[in-house]
Amino acid sequence: MIIQLAGHPGSGKSTLAARLRAERGAVVLDLDDVKSPLLEAGMAWPEASGTAYEVLWSLLASAARPGALMVVDTPSYWPRIHERIAEIAAAAGVEHRFVECVAPAQERARRLAERPTKRSQVPAAGDRPAGAPEELRRVDERDIARPVGVDSVVLDTTGPVELDTVLGGTPRLVVISGWTGCGKSTLADAVAHRLGAAVVSADWLMSALRADPEVWPSFTDRDRHRATSFRLVSRQAESELRRGRSVVLDLVGRPWMIPTWVAMAEEYAAELRIVECTCSDAELRRARIEGRRRGIPDWYELDWDGAERNRLGYEPLPDPKLALDAADPFDAMVERAMRHVFRRAEEDVA
Repeated sequence: MIIQLAGHPGSGKSTLAARLRAERGAVVLDLDDVKSPLLEAGMAWPEASGTAYEVLWSLLASAARPGALMVVDTPSYWPRIHERIAEIAAAAGVEHRFVECVAPAQERARRLAERPTKRSQVPAAGDRPAGAPEELRRVDERDIARPVGVDSVVLDTTGPVELDTVLGGTPRLVVISGWTGCGKSTLADAVAHRLGAAVVSADWLMSALRADPEVWPSFTDRDRHRATSFRLVSRQAESELRRGRSVVLDLVGRPWMIPTWVAMAEEYAAELRIVECTCSDAELRRARIEGRRRGIPDWYELDWDGAERNRLGYEPLPDPKLALDAADPFDAMVERAMRHVFRRAEEDVA
């Protein structure tokens, strides 16, 4: 996804971009980070402006891809800016979202007075940047160029800003399944962090039942255990999707569960994505199982024999799904998972 942050100086674009970088792992491209060094190197204002935008477009085009969150921080005073971003988004096969940050003039003036000023930025409300040509209109006399037909939102940054509102788009129902000891939970946490989504873990939910010695004995039957775990996970997932939020499920999935998830995704206009983790390196998997301590209250840790019994009884989920090998580098697994999460519906799963 490409988030285009627009708005007058002092409207909160850079503060929001910093949050997206820190909390969602976004790659932030700030026009002033490119333009200011060019001006300081002696380039004239008109040439620096044109060159900075060309550098910005080149960086954006090379980095934009499904699963990556890109943020472009620029006031967006000219239609060509959102038109160029839309072209890059279409070529990369990713969503383009226009986010306009607004704040009252007095608040914007206060923020400008308190922030460090880069060479290409206005030092105070009503000023032009240092060295800017006289014919350049002051920023408070310009209008934001707003796109038509692009997913857009206007944010008042004087109050709390929810990042879910910024990201918008289609919610995802992501199922992370597979063998025990293949990194399902770790992968679910990483994908959820990138999505800004909640993780719903079957083990965490069932641990609450296991904590009650009067209740738990009724769930020792394997089929009842699986059915209850599935219902709890699915109900919590539905509560997230109902709010328009993405959600990641961490469990050992079964083929009979999928029709429920398909129907749930359709009901809440979400995209269902299934990821299945196995491991081609038995010794690596054994070392992970024997060394792991998840620390889930009132839950247990499977030993190698128990994990092997589960593996032998695991029934692979049907396509479409993304199959991952836990013997691969974890960062590569995350990147493949994110590309799968954001793939277009008509694309085949690699």
